[in-house]
Amino acid sequence: MLWEKKFGRRANHVQRQAEEEAESKARRERREAEREKKVKPVEGPLHPSWEVAGRAKEKQAAVAAAVVVKPAGEKITFD
Repeated sequence: MLWEKKFGRRANHVQRQAEEEAESKARRERREAEREKKVKPVEGPLHPSWEVAGRAKEKQAAVAAAVVVKPAGEKITFD
């Protein structure tokens, strides 16, 4: 704190901290840009096995959603 009071923004530790923050921000932006490059939209027909797997997954999800039913009945209590 003494060096910050004496030198303000020109204090070495303050300058280093600002540089490190700028570097980490640049690294983060580069990583995000690389991720965006890697994600490619699917164009054209899918492989037949992928299509079948996708249909099976959709069917299974529909069946699972239909199976979830709350029990309808009266609660029995014993005295």
